[in-house]
Amino acid sequence: LPLMERAEAFERCGHHTGLAEVLEEVSEQLWRKAPEAVLRWDELLEAPATPLRDVVVGGALKVLGRNRESAERLERALAAGTLAADEQLMALGDLCWVQAGTDPEQARATVQRGEALLDLADPERAGRFLTNTFIVDIMAARFEDAVGKLERALTYFPEGSQYRVGARINLALA
Repeated sequence: LPLMERAEAFERCGHHTGLAEVLEEVSEQLWRKAPEAVLRWDELLEAPATPLRDVVVGGALKVLGRNRESAERLERALAAGTLAADEQLMALGDLCWVQAGTDPEQARATVQRGEALLDLADPERAGRFLTNTFIVDIMAARFEDAVGKLERALTYFPEGSQYRVGARINLALA
């Protein structure tokens, strides 16, 4: 079953172990598709959240505009020190978006933390991180830096990546 349907089935039958496993799956970014459901499922689970679950829930909170709570969950996930480079980039990318409007200097520091991981991560994840974090420079009116991030993103994306289009669109708008 697809991840969403699996989670709904686990919720209906009270299978919390299965639900917890779904909330550890970051590759499909379920929080973008069903942020309210992710929060509901998180509340059903009694076990303390793992770092991966914090990434998923932090992402859902960001989508819903609950920035302070999102930052807390994402920072907790990162502080655990157990996330792989790709997972860290995912968390740092969401965290800098949350910070960009309220604390531009902290957002910039968050992006720098992620940039240190680019060569350790999957090239597509590295490109996505750069494409998503250009907003920090845009919000701070550092347009040349934003363009540079997008140009760097294109060097990381594989030729056939579907995410190249988004980077090119953002580059045209910057």
